[in-house]
Amino acid sequence: MDELKIVKALAHPVRMDILKWLKEPEKHFGIQEHPVGMGVCANQFQRCGLAQSTVSGHLATLSRAGLVTTRRIG
Repeated sequence: MDELKIVKALAHPVRMDILKWLKEPEKHFGIQEHPVGMGVCANQFQRCGLAQSTVSGHLATLSRAGLVTTRRIG
């Protein structure tokens, strides 16, 4: 893992919130089209008041740092 990428990814408060929410997905993302065991839809993160494209950018940063994995469904 690239430590610098991890530190940069964790430096943003929204990304820290996203990681906290993903730690307990059933608690924060219980209602969605598919079971949370399959993952969390990016549009579920709009709770932070950001556009889906902005959230996707944050998820991409977390993914590049190796902190989350992403995949497209549908």
